[in-house]
Amino acid sequence: MGNKELVEYFKGYKAMKARHAYGPKGHRGMSVLIFEESGIGYLEAERLHKQFLKEGRGKDDWERRPVLFHPGGKRVLYGYFATKEEMDIFNRHSKGKTSLKYDMKSYHKMVVEPMRQMDEDNQKLTWFKTKVAKQQEHSRTLEETVSIVASKLRMREAEIKIIRQRATEQHEECKKEVYLFDS
Repeated sequence: MGNKELVEYFKGYKAMKARHAYGPKGHRGMSVLIFEESGIGYLEAERLHKQFLKEGRGKDDWERRPVLFHPGGKRVLYGYFATKEEMDIFNRHSKGKTSLKYDMKSYHKMVVEPMRQMDEDNQKLTWFKTKVAKQQEHSRTLEETVSIVASKLRMREAEIKIIRQRATEQHEECKKEVYLFDS
């Protein structure tokens, strides 16, 4: 089984790559699945690890009684989270470019911390959404108030225009009366 076939075999777990360990006598019976370097990748690897445990094909099962083939000749695969020592053994016969570079990270660093950060970000997002909603409501209230005040202003301007016209008309009448009175 090559690298592509191994990744394809476990495609439901979103492994990115696979690598096999080779020594002087060929394949050493070890392969590594490489997952995305993120909380999601860690959780996918953990999910696969738990599936192997559930099926009785975890690390302890391998060390106790490895069954290499199913009846009919299909290979039995075992799987578990590798330790730093196991990764060093995996790389023992690999030199230079073929050596698998790895970085051991804790569950806390890969899952808990990003989840806390997402929770904080969600809280901030909720706060900002609430703030924006309040500002939008305030803006709507101001728009309505401006609209009402503008309408009242137009009405007052119309009333003032009518009052001016009447005052002008009365003034003209008064002038006529004074003119008639003086004549």
